[in-house]
This record gives sequence, C-alpha cells and structure tokens, in this order.
Amino acid sequence: MSALGFETFAVAGHDRGARVAFRMTLDQPQRITALAALDIVPTHHLLTHVGLGWALESYHWFFMAQKAPFPERLICADLDYYIRYKLDKKGVGLEIFTPEALRDYIRCTTPEQIHAVCEDYRATVTLDYAMDRADFGRRQIDCPVLILWGSNSHCGRHFQPLEAWREWAPKVRGWAIPTGHYPAEHRPDLVYPAFYDFFRGRAPAPYREGV
Repeated sequence: MSALGFETFAVAGHDRGARVAFRMTLDQPQRITALAALDIVPTHHLLTHVGLGWALESYHWFFMAQKAPFPERLICADLDYYIRYKLDKKGVGLEIFTPEALRDYIRCTTPEQIHAVCEDYRATVTLDYAMDRADFGRRQIDCPVLILWGSNSHCGRHFQPLEAWREWAPKVRGWAIPTGHYPAEHRPDLVYPAFYDFFRGRAPAPYREGV
C-alpha cells in the first residue's frame, strides 16, 4: 500500500484473508482506518474454544497443519475431488458458484498451491497462535470493525462471533446473513451495501429477515 501511495487505508478480508487483516490491523493501528471481516472469529478464540461440531466440520485445520509432505501427498492424489469436496459447504452446496468460477478454482488448485495452504495452517497453530496468545488481553483493535457471517456457516453454527470479536475490538458491530461460508459470492446483495456504508463512515443497516 505504501508503494501505491497510501499511508492509511481500510481493509476487508474473508476467511484466511480476514485473519491476515486482523493481524495487520493489530500490528499497524496507525495505518488501518477500518476493518471488515467475513465469516471468521479470531484465531485465538477459535483455538481455545474448539467444540466437537466445529472440529468435525473443520478437521482440515489440523490435518493440513501436519508435517510436510503428509497432507500434501494425500490431497494431491485427487485434486479435482478435493477442491469440489471442500467448496461444497454444508447447507449451501456448489450451486452458488458459476461453472466458470468452479473451473477456475479447480484450475488454480495445484500441488504448489496446496503446499502453500498447508504452510499457512502450520503457521496458524504455531506462529500465529503464539503471537495472539502473547497479545490476548494486552492489545486491542481501536478502529471501527464490521463482522458479517453466514447464519449457516461453521462460524455461525458453532460460535458467537460478536462475543468472540469483542475480546479484541471494542468498536465491533455485525450480524449474520442467510448464507454459508461464502457471503460475498452467495449474497453480494447484502455484503456490498454493508461494506459500502461502513467504509464511507456510515452506520450500515443490519440485515433483517423479511425486510
């Protein structure tokens, strides 16, 4: 962002991108003006509140964190099957993706990409967790924070997202929307206007069923 000429900026992210945005906002508070995160709770909260339902649904967190090349070899034995299985989220299915988008997801799922993803999960349970544990209760995110999550996602079914985020961000607001783990792809009609208002400094209108 400095190379592009922006010393301060707002940031939004989904899933792993939201975890990067969380850490960046915590580490660079003088630069981040607002944070929006889609369908996550902070890593420290997640790893210290593991329940049976979430663990069964999100087994890949710990499978992909195993020492290389164990998960890479198993996943790469049938990459097409794996990516279709992982994208087919409970209660949502694959119909939210156009055939062209799904083909691109599969095309981009290479052995090199799988290794990078596994390295990310290895970092999550080592470096990332260690940093969050050291900062928990000592540092907070002071900028405005917007959290949106799917009512039928692993986040919505197994956690209380606002409570989890309040451990880190006193200025958090947010709500569930009727979708699963891919809010931007499935419900851009709800995500876009919330982001538009939030990043313009307005109070976004919470989703209300039937309104």
